[in-house]
Amino acid sequence: MSGGIKLAATIDRRNPKRWIVCVHGGHSRSKRKGARWAHLCELAERLGWSFVAFDQRDEDGDSEPHLDATITQSRDDLDLVIQTLVPEDGKVVLWGHSRGAFVSFAWAAPRQFRKVAVRKVAACILVAPAWGNYARFLTRIAEVGVNEASFRERGEVSYLRQGKPQTRTWDDMEDARQWDRLESLLATSFTTPTLVIHSRNDEVIPYELSEKFGDLDIWADVRITPRGDHQFNGHEVWLTSETEGFLRSENIL
Repeated sequence: MSGGIKLAATIDRRNPKRWIVCVHGGHSRSKRKGARWAHLCELAERLGWSFVAFDQRDEDGDSEPHLDATITQSRDDLDLVIQTLVPEDGKVVLWGHSRGAFVSFAWAAPRQFRKVAVRKVAACILVAPAWGNYARFLTRIAEVGVNEASFRERGEVSYLRQGKPQTRTWDDMEDARQWDRLESLLATSFTTPTLVIHSRNDEVIPYELSEKFGDLDIWADVRITPRGDHQFNGHEVWLTSETEGFLRSENIL
């Protein structure tokens, strides 16, 4: 807990200096629960690492319209978890899905960019990463006839998302605009061992965005697969196997 923020977490402690940290996507029904995280917890147990999956601050509140947490707020949630659990000389494998994958990248990238030698990120596993958050928002509001110029002039826009009414002001989206501006710069300087897994069948986040990330981050292992879709439900064992294989190939284990 910090500044009044309380985050529920599933924690399985073993090696206090080696952690697999799992970050769920936006509007995730399972959050820290579900088959994906259970299999990753089993992987951590087999490897002798500690494990944590946590629920970020509420993204699915009852208020209508409901404002998502910003990327920066979710990154702060991840920072709180890591600072609470991982010692300064510890190592972290970040495993994120969708928005949680981008949050993992956003947490790791500035530390590398600023050369802050604390809580080493040993690897990032990014599944169906939510690249280009603001650019995809502009595509969404274009469906109701609003472009960036008219959005700025009007100051707000309303639309439906997953059947729910959403309203965003221009100021609400400033955090997303800032991360879109930083994304390419951070990707080109990102040397953390990174595995990106993205399905060709993803109808939420276009897989081409991960291909673009691979063009920018020449160190990343980007795997575009015919398996699954955005959620990869039913493919949890395969994802875990790919994760372990990558970590072994990078001599992280």
